[in-house]
Amino acid sequence: MLSDTTLNIDQSSHIYTLIGQSGSGKTTLLNILFGIDQDYSGTYYLNSADARKFSNSDWDNVRSTQMQIVYQDFKLLDSLTVEDNLTFANRLSNTDLQTRIDDALSALDLESVKNKKVRNLSGGQKQRVALARATINRPEILLLDEPTGNLDDQNTTKLMCYISSLKDSGLTILIITHDKRVMTYSDTVLQLVGGKIQVADVKEPSASLGASHSMYQPDSPQKTGLGLKIKYVLRTLRASLSDQLLSAVPIILIIMSFCIIFTMFRETIFSGFNTIFSGFDDRSILIDTQKLTDSTQKKLQRSNIVSSYDGKRIGFSEVDRKQLQDIPNVSDVLLFSNGLINGDDESHNLLAQSLAKKELPISVKDSPSFVSAPDFISLSFESLGVPAAQLANYNYQQIHLLAGESPAKSANDLLIPDILAEKVTSNADYARAINKPLALAIRKDNSVKAAKKTYRIVGVYRTNYQQQVPATLKIYTRFVASPTPATRADYRQTISVLTENEKTRAYNAPMIKSFTAYQQALGTGHSSALIVAKNAKDIPSISNKIRTLFPKYQQMSQYETKNGAYAKVYRNLVFYLIGGSALLALILGVIICFLNKSKIRNRSKELAILYSLGYSKRSVNQIVLIENAILFATYYVLAVVLLIPLYYFYLRTTARASLFVNLFSVNNLAMIFSFLILTMIISVLWGINGVKKKNLRKYLSL
Repeated sequence: MLSDTTLNIDQSSHIYTLIGQSGSGKTTLLNILFGIDQDYSGTYYLNSADARKFSNSDWDNVRSTQMQIVYQDFKLLDSLTVEDNLTFANRLSNTDLQTRIDDALSALDLESVKNKKVRNLSGGQKQRVALARATINRPEILLLDEPTGNLDDQNTTKLMCYISSLKDSGLTILIITHDKRVMTYSDTVLQLVGGKIQVADVKEPSASLGASHSMYQPDSPQKTGLGLKIKYVLRTLRASLSDQLLSAVPIILIIMSFCIIFTMFRETIFSGFNTIFSGFDDRSILIDTQKLTDSTQKKLQRSNIVSSYDGKRIGFSEVDRKQLQDIPNVSDVLLFSNGLINGDDESHNLLAQSLAKKELPISVKDSPSFVSAPDFISLSFESLGVPAAQLANYNYQQIHLLAGESPAKSANDLLIPDILAEKVTSNADYARAINKPLALAIRKDNSVKAAKKTYRIVGVYRTNYQQQVPATLKIYTRFVASPTPATRADYRQTISVLTENEKTRAYNAPMIKSFTAYQQALGTGHSSALIVAKNAKDIPSISNKIRTLFPKYQQMSQYETKNGAYAKVYRNLVFYLIGGSALLALILGVIICFLNKSKIRNRSKELAILYSLGYSKRSVNQIVLIENAILFATYYVLAVVLLIPLYYFYLRTTARASLFVNLFSVNNLAMIFSFLILTMIISVLWGINGVKKKNLRKYLSL
């Protein structure tokens, strides 16, 4: 190592040659001079400026146009062509770049390999390419490490003649070598012995740096623009396309797996929530006498009261309806029993019919879901949960019309599934099924004997059989209001339920203290009220008024999912989705980095070379970001494309096909991409970590 020594290199048009044994400190000296190794004691002045005070930006400028180095192992971008290596080393104006490239290649007899990849060149050719690259920006100072170590006499002479011509043009050149052939071209020979530098031989002195005219006066370095960085990334990716394809396979498979897992996770978390709220439009609010607020339930539990009522009513009364109807901007109020549906028609007939798998229409047989279809599909009646007129406001049965309308006028009107409609019409022209008669096998509840009854088709709804053929096809009849009558038997049963302990009895006493009180508490017999606003903007004020009238009842609406009690539940679900997906994305990011560990290490070496050519740390980091953005976007697109046949030929034929219905929705794909950005950030940070200063010293060690 160097110790207590002084060296002045202050003459232009001069070749300094430093000789010394291996391990004597020559490498350390070059690293210090080039600003790679700044861990030293003493002073180092470069062009009369204290190098210790140089910022990173100052060193970028030095390496851009003032000083360059030719490494013993060349440190070229092997996957690129000779011309590319010189192009991406350019830190001056592009105006005369091609001229400078052509002149350098011509002087070093490299014109014939201009478009060849560096990896295909001989050692001597690589040495000359490295020298051409080092001089492309017309530096003041040129450092060379063993430039002739692998050259024969003829090529050594050619190289040293070129170096001498550079000297004659005004360069200050420092060569580290063991080659005695180089010494004959040297103006000053220095020897490193015992950590000290001694002058071994000096020729005629040359003019000092300040006095000599030099064509190598440093120009201001140009900033590496975004276009150059993108061009570099695309060129290097194209040059290593085969390697990129090999590394892309496991990453694409990982991204495909993430898409599938995320979609399943999302559907599983939100399926129940969406089932409840997706039926609401933005103008409706539902309250129920057995749906109390969380705060009310907790208060009852603390008081040891077992009840699902508010202590005043079991069902809504006509008075309650009028109070709701009188709220400003309320257009309609429907009292009904939410979830109470009939499984028979209005004559109390049950369906006694099924469809065999082989009887399904051609369109169903041609769908991928047919493979997993049950052997027999049962048919069953189900009444509409709300009147047809209110389905647009509250459609909790998730009925989506394809043709016609929902049954409302006659007890014999039916809304049938698309599968059954295709059997009726023999094609998918569902409008042709409207008003056609449909004979069905029916039976009474207490009978096994079936009979035929003819109904009228008024509408056709979608079943999504393309994703999954249902085990039961529902045939909808019209809404039937079925209020619960006030009977003494029900009264006695209610008393037994609402008097579990003394506190519960006292709480429910206003509803059950007498049969008359029970009748009043039962009201219309309907436990649910659907309030429809004139406009969506009126919902907040209507919600507040309802809360004043019925403070203990939980409101259900689209508005509540964002602003009410359900908002917290929704936020928790979103938190679980985002948190779980983010954790999975981070894990996948780490896995991808480990899979590409060798590739990232090699890439970091290339980026370290750019750093040594005067690229700023920021520019190098931006190159890492651009490359990862392009790669991950490509991986993502390919993963989605490959998921399409996987979905159509497998996923939608499985028993869990419903979990993948939204796999290709814009919202789902956008969310997946956002999490992949997190995965990409892990890769970017890993890549940036590779160009830390300590790694630069390792990658650029001479």
